[in-house]
Amino acid sequence: MEKEILVGMDFSKGAMNALNYAIFLANAMKANITMTWVDKPTPKDSIFDNSLGSYRKEVHRRFQEIEKKYSKELHSGELKFKIRSGKIFEEIGSHAKYNDSNYIIVGTHGISGFEELWIGSNANRIVSASPCPVFTVRQGYVVPSKISKIIFPVDSTKETRQKAIFAREIAKATNAEIMVLGLYVSSV
Repeated sequence: MEKEILVGMDFSKGAMNALNYAIFLANAMKANITMTWVDKPTPKDSIFDNSLGSYRKEVHRRFQEIEKKYSKELHSGELKFKIRSGKIFEEIGSHAKYNDSNYIIVGTHGISGFEELWIGSNANRIVSASPCPVFTVRQGYVVPSKISKIIFPVDSTKETRQKAIFAREIAKATNAEIMVLGLYVSSV
């Protein structure tokens, strides 16, 4: 089975940086990349134009430009795109689930409200609702040419231990060392 990486795409600097990170990871893992853009539907009684034709054509054109430019950087996989309609976090999660995506990578700027300060509201919701591991990549993050160390925080929960499989897979693909950071909670 081929690996699949889904990249949430809104054409922002953060999303383009997420695509760069996805290409780096896909090359190491010999994976395909699907960029997914989600159109938030306009209610029928909205004062705004309900015709999706013009900006959907623009989205399609932008994806074709990105495919042309970035396909050359993806060495052993295929770069494709998908346009969906609905709530961003639900559609990204659904696409990942029904297409057996191994990972989701989304860009973030983190400039909205306090609770989403660290990763942004859409990215936060994608992480919470995702059927697979999610990487969030800040727009200013410099994508490395190599991963040499992975810090893997663990505690005694089953969920944390289950993530070891993914850390191992990425470490093996990138020839990285895993550093385990043990965490525990004390009442004192």
